[in-house]
Amino acid sequence: MSFLVMPHRLAFAQFSVREQPLLFFAVTFITGELVAAKSSRFNLNFWFISALAFFVGALLLIGVRNWRRDWIVTLILLANCFACGGLLWSLNEAGIAEQRIKQLFARGVIQATEPVEIWGTISAAPELAPDRIYLEIAIERIATLGKEQTASGTVRVVVPFAEAQDRTDYDALQLDYGAEIRALANLRKAHGYRNPGAPDFDELLEYRGYDATGLIKSALLIERLGDGSQSRILHFLYAIRANSIAVILRSFTQPTAGILAAALFGNQHFLSRDTAESFRVGGTFHLLVISGLHVAMLALVISWLTAKLIKSRGWRLVVVMSLLWSYALMIGAQPAITRATVMLTFVLIGQLIFRTAPGANTLAASALVLLAWQPRDLFNPAFRLSFLTVLIVVTITVPLLDRLKRLGEWQPSTLTPYPPRVPSWLKSCAEILHWNEARFQEEMRKAPIHYRLEKARAAKWFSQTRYKQWMQLSFRWLVTTFIATVSIQLGLLPLMIAYFHRVSFVSPITNAVQGALIFVLMMVGVAYLFIYSLVGGLVMKLAMIVNGVGWLTAHTTDWLLVSRKLNFRVPDYGANSTWIYTVYFALVLVLIIALSLWNPFSLYSLQQKKKRAKEKIGDRLKALRRELFWQGAFSSAAVLFVVTASLSLLIVLLIWHPHQHEFEPGRLEITFLDVGQGDGMLITFPNGKLMLLDSGGRIPTDLAQTEGEEVFVEDRISIGEAAVSPFLWQRGIKQLDFITASHGHSDHTQGFEDIGKSFTISAALTGVIPEDDKQFDAFRQAVLQANAPLKSLRRGDSMEIAGVTIEVLTPYPDALNAMQAANNQSLVLRLRFGQRVFLLTGDIEKEIEAKLVAENEDLKTDVLKVAHHGSRSSSTPEFLARAQPDFAVISVANPSPFDHPHPETMTSLQNIGAHVLQTSKCGAITVSTDGKDLQVKTFVKCE
Repeated sequence: MSFLVMPHRLAFAQFSVREQPLLFFAVTFITGELVAAKSSRFNLNFWFISALAFFVGALLLIGVRNWRRDWIVTLILLANCFACGGLLWSLNEAGIAEQRIKQLFARGVIQATEPVEIWGTISAAPELAPDRIYLEIAIERIATLGKEQTASGTVRVVVPFAEAQDRTDYDALQLDYGAEIRALANLRKAHGYRNPGAPDFDELLEYRGYDATGLIKSALLIERLGDGSQSRILHFLYAIRANSIAVILRSFTQPTAGILAAALFGNQHFLSRDTAESFRVGGTFHLLVISGLHVAMLALVISWLTAKLIKSRGWRLVVVMSLLWSYALMIGAQPAITRATVMLTFVLIGQLIFRTAPGANTLAASALVLLAWQPRDLFNPAFRLSFLTVLIVVTITVPLLDRLKRLGEWQPSTLTPYPPRVPSWLKSCAEILHWNEARFQEEMRKAPIHYRLEKARAAKWFSQTRYKQWMQLSFRWLVTTFIATVSIQLGLLPLMIAYFHRVSFVSPITNAVQGALIFVLMMVGVAYLFIYSLVGGLVMKLAMIVNGVGWLTAHTTDWLLVSRKLNFRVPDYGANSTWIYTVYFALVLVLIIALSLWNPFSLYSLQQKKKRAKEKIGDRLKALRRELFWQGAFSSAAVLFVVTASLSLLIVLLIWHPHQHEFEPGRLEITFLDVGQGDGMLITFPNGKLMLLDSGGRIPTDLAQTEGEEVFVEDRISIGEAAVSPFLWQRGIKQLDFITASHGHSDHTQGFEDIGKSFTISAALTGVIPEDDKQFDAFRQAVLQANAPLKSLRRGDSMEIAGVTIEVLTPYPDALNAMQAANNQSLVLRLRFGQRVFLLTGDIEKEIEAKLVAENEDLKTDVLKVAHHGSRSSSTPEFLARAQPDFAVISVANPSPFDHPHPETMTSLQNIGAHVLQTSKCGAITVSTDGKDLQVKTFVKCE
């Protein structure tokens, strides 16, 4: 009965140096890069000598023949990978030239407020957007303040099309990949909004290979100098992409056009805000971003077609790889698509030589290649998420699905003579997914020995007709997608919270449904483009079908996205996040190892193994016990249960966040947020209650509308999502006690649109409520979404919160009837706490300031929020003389589109001896008091 002993071949893939060596090499390589990046102790010479020494040591040991040699050589090679990682990082950092654009910014040679003349070559295909176009320029020379010098680096500039003539002027230049140009531009570092928790756009641009961004105000400021050096292959691929996007935009309506342009060709500028937001809420936005999933879909279709047309395995490989890499280059070789293409290349080569590499080993190989080429990608969030997502898939999803497949297809054999001992529900699920009763009956008709198997009734039902087999296949797709989605979300939950602050309980369903639909949409879209290339506009009649599929893709799951209990935002965990995230990922690692060791069939050889062990020496018994402990079905299943239970507890803690937000009891704190050209303040009262006064926003550009025409609103990151919400999440805030709008202008209220979707709101306050003002709609919508009571305040109203008295100085009772400008209807609040006073003035102008002065209002204050961003229409000398602030805070952008603050205002503030702080120079400014002292902190050192 020796055939009952489980052969080694039945074992699942293990995480060992022998089976997956590249995984261990990649880990040590990455560790070396991390050490080099975080520590300045080791210089370039140290890493070079270390790498050389370990390499020579490994070569010298190759000729040694003994049992220890393999392990010694392996350890030396791992050490060599560690040293190579540090060496490549050091080489990359040492290669930054002094004339790089980012270095010129650091030295002050280039100023954001001064135009720069640039010479360079367009290094990628121009990227079209609804009202503008983006150019990627490899800089060769610059001239600033009349001084010309050599420069290097890549900048991304935008050319706006404010009018139809602007587009005509641009088209006349015939700019394309490889064109040499001269232009006058305003370059700047895209540092974003400098608030705690806000994303650093400067870093994100650097990860994409850009030194700076810029604006060329008109195509008339561009001169085409000629054609530079270019790759004909890239030129051809870029032309295909540009023409295809143009056909999509001409042929289809929204949301189909936006989805296809994004999912097929990586241009997300034509996604509407509503479409993109519905995908985000449902946890399916990744379907609109070209990634490994899209490459896998493409590879699947190409492989299927080439298998039908080409007999030679070698030529099939050449065709598939050529098309995949052409597609990757056409899109721009972004990290996610490059990683996926490298992985698939290894897989295809493995198939050619009849080798199937474990997924983790293949992923490690692609990581080694890409990090050796671009070491800084190690800190790129997109790179991290891309690799970690695939790592979860190959270490959790694939092993779990593999075991389900073996459970569902089980038949007695010499390898598995007995059924697996697993819970009956798991066995039934596996059989429903994978059992083929028709195939089993066909085998029984041909087999010399006949037997029957007890299988789930539903599993047998699926095999009765071909239609039911298709149902089984569809059900398998849904379950596979469900398992993959849940695995990724749970495996990377801390990162999902840190980067996106979003949890969606319906995402397993939406991913399955929209994943299938977007695959169909991509296929019919490609088919449409192919037919269009043959017959041109004659295919336009088929556009209706594609539009229908696009509408279904965007709206089929809308009904799942209504409830905020199923889709909500999650704040950071707070001060304890480091240890809880560490424990979480440690448990995920244990889960991965336990899952790799779990063999549901091994239990049935247990008695035979014990019997054999008794017949051998004691060492064999000890080895057997170790084997049973680490590889036995019972121990692995027990570990899986304990780890899963522990992870479930941590998931509850992370998602529901039972702790109170960060605040200092007994202190009144006001944080003036950096929201660009706008206002946004968080007031934290001594008892922890919160008021968000204004929320920032942009000057409206898409409110104009032709009657009967639907307005396209592009999906662009909003102020609320980029500046305000991240700051609140970083503080662990889930609920705001008050949201307050000083007045209706969008640069004060636009951020409330995101605030209303992301936070619980108890009450809302404002001054004048305009009846017909679209700029005020964001605040109005936030109030409706929160179902919060809205109170309109007037001069003389007051309230007290935790010892802080809030007095309303304006608007006056007749403000709405007086037909005043919206700025002069601003809500002006005076906060008193102990001996300290704060005056928050909104956007009031000199007329209201004069009225307050004339009424002998006590305006003395310690901290003044300077009105209207420091414009000359406010902050009159008389008003400032009455206020006499110690600190004056100006919320303004850099550079300001209106040249705020005005020099006259700055002079007036200096004349009264106020210490002026600007959010454009200091980032978020926090002022706090216990009623006696006054503490002022800035997020960054003031420029």
